[in-house]
Amino acid sequence: MNITTNIELRSPLSVHESEIVKSNITNSDFFIQKAEIEINNEETTTELYASMKYQKEGKYLISIRSKSGIEVVRIFLTNDTILANDRINKKVYCGSASYIKNKYGISFRSLPVIFGDFIEVDNPGKVIIDCIDGRGVFSDNIGEKALMMTIDCKEMKIIESSISSENGVNRIKIKYDDFHKYGNVIYPSVIQIVESKTKSDIRIEIKKLVSDTEEKMIFIPGSNYESIMLK
Repeated sequence: MNITTNIELRSPLSVHESEIVKSNITNSDFFIQKAEIEINNEETTTELYASMKYQKEGKYLISIRSKSGIEVVRIFLTNDTILANDRINKKVYCGSASYIKNKYGISFRSLPVIFGDFIEVDNPGKVIIDCIDGRGVFSDNIGEKALMMTIDCKEMKIIESSISSENGVNRIKIKYDDFHKYGNVIYPSVIQIVESKTKSDIRIEIKKLVSDTEEKMIFIPGSNYESIMLK
């Protein structure tokens, strides 16, 4: 694991969750100006570009583009709303954020895990993680899902996580690599997501990340698009 940071290397016997949370990228606004996405399943491989604005109160604005630069979909997401412009089919989808949980098994609360952030659980500030050979494992339940995170105790970052159903059949496994420091936070520039239900393998490589500008996060529904409710 290549981590570009000046953090002093340590080998603690245990770490406090507050030390890990300090380097969460979702502690502040940020803007992923460019990311490359490769989606592999049993039959096809799809390559896309993406950008994403995030505001720390929990708002996401995501743009997905084809390799030719044409925007395919634009998504606005908060803890109670999802809006999506389908540019190809001229449709705008509307619904609650629970749709993502029902469809993909990831709750809104779990989304920061995708970026390698540690989620504060029911007892924030009280979790102590024991370290063995420089690694610590933390597990908890978020709703009906089981969350497990493996922490590098030297770097205070998650290097692997998984979200699974109670029976363990449907599972999303995420690995993080090539970490970089930006301001006071550390983020993985390479994110590998494996989803067992659809047997999909998604690789995300963040090419450029900056602090967000003061521009407002605006979602404009497509003109004369067909409106479809997500259920």
